[in-house]
Parts: sequence; structure tokens; C-alpha cells
Amino acid sequence: MSATSATSPRRWRRSDSASGKTVLVQPSPFTYRVREQIIALAYGAGIATIFAFPAAAREGALMAYGPDYVALYQKAALYVSRIIGGASPGDLRSSCRPAWGCWSI
Repeated sequence: MSATSATSPRRWRRSDSASGKTVLVQPSPFTYRVREQIIALAYGAGIATIFAFPAAAREGALMAYGPDYVALYQKAALYVSRIIGGASPGDLRSSCRPAWGCWSI
């Protein structure tokens, strides 16, 4: 196993680590925003991608791991709605278990 910083698709093609045919994409707002492009470029080069965003697996990445942010934001909206509706903080149940999952194609 070797690690290479591939800052552009051109470097993926030249990279010795590309022979492993898998790229672990580090989570960031930037990689979330351009995930479809990363998946398409990697797919075209015959490289599998692993993301920390479940949406990426639904869009063609090999797999994804991590929290489902959409579910977390929906849950937050539910709490806000209940608080605005007059519920006291003591009445709100909190879950210590985060919504984690592993998605693959």
C-alpha cells in the first residue's frame, strides 16, 4: 500500500498508487461539492472511490461510510419544530446513538 497526494485528475493517471485502483477521498466541504466530478473522473480512469458521504455511494462511488447528514439535519428540524411548538427541553428525548451506516453499490 502506498499513499500519494493526487491534487488533480492528471496526477491520478501518473500516480504509482493508481495501480491499487482505489482512492479514499478525504471529507471536506470541497470534496462534497465536487463528488460527482470526482466519481466520474475516477470511474473513467478505472479507479474505485471511497467517500465519507453516503450520497456518494448512491451516485456511483464504490462505497461510503459515516453519518447521514441529511437524516441528522431532518432530526434537528424536528427538534426545532417541537421547541417552537412549546415543548420544554426536558421533554425532548435525545439519542446518544448517531445515525451511522455503510453503503455500497
